Amino acid sequence: MWYRDDAIYTLDNSPLVRREAAITGESVCEVADLNDLPGQPFKIMCARPLPEGGGFDALRARFLPLCEMTGSNWRLLEITPTGVSKGTAARQLADRLKLDPKLCAAAGDAENDLSLLRWAGTPVTVANAIIEIRDFAHFIGPHADEGGMAVALDWLMARTQ
Repeated sequence: MWYRDDAIYTLDNSPLVRREAAITGESVCEVADLNDLPGQPFKIMCARPLPEGGGFDALRARFLPLCEMTGSNWRLLEITPTGVSKGTAARQLADRLKLDPKLCAAAGDAENDLSLLRWAGTPVTVANAIIEIRDFAHFIGPHADEGGMAVALDWLMARTQ
């Protein structure tokens, strides 16, 4: 999936692509050839229907030195230009607003959240987060499906009062 500001472009408008687009409410435009893709994307998303298989490993091995590659879960691999991440965006926004990262909180549970959580002074997560995040989070709420992020937000709110 080739993400642009106006739509998601794809060579294969499969049920998997439509499912991912429906999650974010974006429209899907199918193109016949890679040459038909418009301009530069801000993100390329690779999706797979099953957790098995090494497709993402092969992509990482081939392209990791050339771009950022992070997973948001077993189904998705996000590819962005080098230096583009949630942490970079938070850092730039905080600089513009003159916010001290030590006074900022961030929440996340997957590999694509690591840069953001490492940047923030108070990283929080849920029980089903990847181990690396749970190892440094200041608070771990219950599983996300059990309202874990709401519990983490309640914890943050209690700390600010």
